[in-house]
Amino acid sequence: MALSPEQYARELRFKLALQGPIDVVQVASSLGIDVYEDELDRCDGALLRLDGRALILISLKCTYDSRKRFTVAHELGHFCIPSHNSREFRCTEEEISNYRSVRMREREANEFASELLLPLSELQKALKGPPSMRVVRDLAESYGTSMTATAVKVVQGTCEPVAVVLSSKDRIEWAVRSRSFPFSVRRGILHEHTYAIDYFTSGNLPGCTEQVLASAWCTDSRRDQLLAEESIPFHRLNMVLSLLSLPDQEEDY
Repeated sequence: MALSPEQYARELRFKLALQGPIDVVQVASSLGIDVYEDELDRCDGALLRLDGRALILISLKCTYDSRKRFTVAHELGHFCIPSHNSREFRCTEEEISNYRSVRMREREANEFASELLLPLSELQKALKGPPSMRVVRDLAESYGTSMTATAVKVVQGTCEPVAVVLSSKDRIEWAVRSRSFPFSVRRGILHEHTYAIDYFTSGNLPGCTEQVLASAWCTDSRRDQLLAEESIPFHRLNMVLSLLSLPDQEEDY
């Protein structure tokens, strides 16, 4: 029976005795893979297998360290997952950044990269209370991962009822819910009563957690249900990352 992408990542961490944050280029070197930055045409990363050797190429357009690290880890996923046996992978920014990639191998490589860089077991040890953007930021800084990738991992790893939503140009791009989050997040245009929409209309966000009607974000909530929304902007990308949670009962009351 084949392992999951996450299990292959855990197997690699165990084999190399890796603990905590890792130097992903050094991990590649340990596997005999050289990593180079180059001008790539229409892709962010590539894995090439040539004459028994493997090579990872990273686009010079990847200027953020967290983006470079995830791209290298993504290509390592193609190398380490046995069913990814093609001689060449050329992966676009969309395929690497979209955790819901429609292409199965790209999605599996992302799942491998997420677990290699920030193992679920270590994340759960760090989650000592309800998730917040501060918790996400601390983990992202410690493990060298992006805020978006870390937020998704936090939501997937917590028992708390939370969801993370990425919005771009006043539209919801995608949402990830924890298993205990009781509502379905809307799709399409952001509702006028969300705080996230304020960024696209006025360029402003509260800078703290605010309560909002759950119906502004969700399709199946009670009319009087409230959510706590904490939204942060990515100015360069013109995007907003929002963390949604159920308010404390006392605050709700």
